[in-house]
Amino acid sequence: HELVLWVYSHTANTLPAQNLRCRQLRNVAKMLEACIVTKMDENRVLSEHHDMQQSLKTELDLASMQLDEELNTWEEVRRDLDTAKHEHQKGLAELKWRTTFQTEVKVKIEKLQKLLYEEQQELQERKHKIQRHEAIVNEQGEIVDAVNLSSPRSGSP
Repeated sequence: HELVLWVYSHTANTLPAQNLRCRQLRNVAKMLEACIVTKMDENRVLSEHHDMQQSLKTELDLASMQLDEELNTWEEVRRDLDTAKHEHQKGLAELKWRTTFQTEVKVKIEKLQKLLYEEQQELQERKHKIQRHEAIVNEQGEIVDAVNLSSPRSGSP
């Protein structure tokens, strides 16, 4: 608008001046039309850019929600792994305790078996001694019986 006023103020009202003024006004109109087209293109580009930003923001929000869900899932997995690790360590401790207990029981069983074997050996030896003593007593009893049978009894009728 200021450009049009400037053109009018700097030109005279003569015919050549009017032709010049018309040409200048046409040029100004062409420049204004070019400016309008440029501004419309800029507005279209800005609108497209804004739409693209909105689309990207929507995608970013969606991706953020998905990441939050995945993070929650991974936290659940981590908690499950921590629980499993704790249970595994508890199982290992119990297994270690059982192994230690079984080893102690095995050692005690071996000691008791050894004592039992020794006791059985000692009982076997005692049994043999008793059998020898019984055999000796039986022999002596037979000898006494034989002596008693062979010798007259005193004071017998």
